[in-house]
Amino acid sequence: MEAHEQFRKAAEGKVTLEVPTIALVEAMFIMDRRDEIESISVPVDAEQALNVFEQLPVTIVEDTHADARELLSHLRVFPAQMHDIIIVSNHANRNTDAIITSEEKMADNYPTLWD
Repeated sequence: MEAHEQFRKAAEGKVTLEVPTIALVEAMFIMDRRDEIESISVPVDAEQALNVFEQLPVTIVEDTHADARELLSHLRVFPAQMHDIIIVSNHANRNTDAIITSEEKMADNYPTLWD
């Protein structure tokens, strides 16, 4: 349960979790447009989702021009996945330890944590 452990540590102030704006917006967009995800009811809209995210022990980080430049070196891994390549570029540009994701393509190419 690596991901859960990192969120616990973040709540205790032991680690910093960063969420790129693009990942936050993508999650809000999905939650706003679906009634359920993985058979779990999602009774929130985008505004309610943002309110929940703002209460989590995460730091929302802006995507930057440097992230766009970093993106160029990851195009071959993610030729058709714009959001994933921006998340990876943000990770590489900010020199974070790992990406918390269940995305197998990321796990195959970058340090990741998941349960």
